[in-house]
Amino acid sequence: MRRLIPAARAAAFLALLCVLITAASRVLRMKESEEKLKPFLDTAKEADVLFLGDSQVYYGVSPLEIYRDYGITSYNLGWSNCMLPMTYWTLMNALDYAEPKAVVIGVMDVGYPLKLSDSFGEVHTAFDAFPMSPTKLRAILDLTDTQETDQYGKTAEELRWEMIFPLIQYHSRWSSLSQEDFKPRYNAQKGAAQRIHVTDPDASHLGAYEGDRSPENGPGYAYLRRTIEECQSRGIAVILMLAPHPAFDNTKKSAYTVEAIAQEYGVAFLNFVQMDRVVDYYTDCYDPASHLNPSGVQKVSDYLGRYLRDFCALPDRRGETAYAGWQKDYDAYIEEKLRTMAEQEDGLRSALMLLHDRDFSVVLTMRPGFSTSDFHIQDLLQNIAREHVHWDDEKVSARLNPLEGLQYADGEGAGYFLAVDRDRGEIHELYGCREEEFETSFGTVFCRMDGEWIDLSLTQDGKETYYFDTWEEQDEDAHVLVIDRRTGKVALSIALSRE
Repeated sequence: MRRLIPAARAAAFLALLCVLITAASRVLRMKESEEKLKPFLDTAKEADVLFLGDSQVYYGVSPLEIYRDYGITSYNLGWSNCMLPMTYWTLMNALDYAEPKAVVIGVMDVGYPLKLSDSFGEVHTAFDAFPMSPTKLRAILDLTDTQETDQYGKTAEELRWEMIFPLIQYHSRWSSLSQEDFKPRYNAQKGAAQRIHVTDPDASHLGAYEGDRSPENGPGYAYLRRTIEECQSRGIAVILMLAPHPAFDNTKKSAYTVEAIAQEYGVAFLNFVQMDRVVDYYTDCYDPASHLNPSGVQKVSDYLGRYLRDFCALPDRRGETAYAGWQKDYDAYIEEKLRTMAEQEDGLRSALMLLHDRDFSVVLTMRPGFSTSDFHIQDLLQNIAREHVHWDDEKVSARLNPLEGLQYADGEGAGYFLAVDRDRGEIHELYGCREEEFETSFGTVFCRMDGEWIDLSLTQDGKETYYFDTWEEQDEDAHVLVIDRRTGKVALSIALSRE
């Protein structure tokens, strides 16, 4: 009996030591992984769809937009620089907690010749917050079974031990801990993130490609096949996706190979690079070559939502008691959109881009003399009310540019007025020297133009509010009223300038 006491004490000491090391590791590690994955781990069984892939998926698909329009519940598990081997193991770890009916897999980097990107830190962000388990250990051992080194000279073997014992990587962070290390800002967009900017695309890479497909060289193709086979063995529907972007020829060549693989396994492949009407690259690009801004995200998410509804027979969870938290999350998401609009400092183009949003109706005026012909301002104004495109042309009007008065107002140096009433599906334009009063779902709008200034008022619940009616208030290039469709009230009144 006496011999057992030291052994019990040693076992208790080791158990306490493990607890302390685990707790220290959680505090010291970088929080990007926990901020994204903890909301997923807490509600994993609610997700009927998982989105996986690299930054094009991470920044390009919004689960909350899909939920709003189709009631489909999903989570975005995409990460920057997440190659197909990492995507496979992300899915395998996620399946320890989730029971998705479908997965959507981004394939842009399928031809990448290595298992890992040139920054091993991305492996930490993808996996750190998953609890250690047999699946996670297999992922670590497999991903680090390579002679690769990253751009900082770290070897895969060093990464392996860091992943198993995170204190090796994070032990020196004591001096840089902040409040966010103890109270992380958890992802509120079901794993997605958005980038706010508008830039012109790299036009040299737009257009069709006619040529041979790529050979299946490198690990990406092998892990893509493993991912498809794993999903099919579990009865999970698979949709492969190449997100819209100005793609290089090697990406277009690899897309032919992915298409052949998809046909071999009988799974869907959505090649948005070949769909020239889903997005408009002159309004929907965050950067010249790769990523979408929120306008493009809305269009792609709508396309994916309808596709998942029609071809995967996924349930509409809106109104189900067990999913009541989704509406609360969506309301918080709308409030975040409004804060982004109110704090927008990226200029007129980005502000106009954000107005392409089904959650808001819009009233907008452009001052007399302001030219909309430069910097694709006309494209962005057209984009506010632009319809979304799907595969079924019978459901989509060919009139993607419904505004008729922009060129006249620009050519004559006249003011311009636009109201987009999303609840009624109506568009009102006014330009030249005119005045008009009309009814909308959010009240009575009055606008008068005399060639030098614009008067605008809105009457709601019997109260008329003048938003601007003097020349001094019209120094900015544009004024915008943003109406929250939940309430029918003006949520924002903002003045915008090109500078």
